[in-house]
Amino acid sequence: MAVLSVIFDYGRSHPFLSGISPHITNATDTEVGIFSPNLAGLLKEALSDGYYYYQGSLTSPPCTQGISWVVARRIIKASAEEIDAFIPILKNNVRPTQLIGERYILEYIPFGGVDTFIFDEQSWYIKALVAFSLISLLFITMCFIYACDFALRPFMYTKKKDYSEIL
Repeated sequence: MAVLSVIFDYGRSHPFLSGISPHITNATDTEVGIFSPNLAGLLKEALSDGYYYYQGSLTSPPCTQGISWVVARRIIKASAEEIDAFIPILKNNVRPTQLIGERYILEYIPFGGVDTFIFDEQSWYIKALVAFSLISLLFITMCFIYACDFALRPFMYTKKKDYSEIL
């Protein structure tokens, strides 16, 4: 199971939440009309700055383990009315923060491509890592070639015996 998390903070109205907040209800016997929220637009906006990935658990009982979490790096703004509409249905969603333990948190930051070589706080270390990896690969290749040359040198440059005197 996977959970995709988009974090909202108070600010201006957001088109996605303004479209679904009127349909949020805690009642189980209420008829809800058909509506079509723009989920693709929300995900494109939220994931445009990358995301965090880790293995965790659900935040409500039974707090199932082994859940793949994808948390958007960009925090989306939404109005207080839109965010507060979710409060009645999120009553049992208050699991305390867990220790990281042996888990790894992976961070994905989109790379702008080869033609956009801009150093900023978010991408300079990825570009430096790529450059370091290429230099390391070149160094390892040169060491391998030198080792092969050194190991094969006795066989390549030995003088052949002249057997013409014996014949």
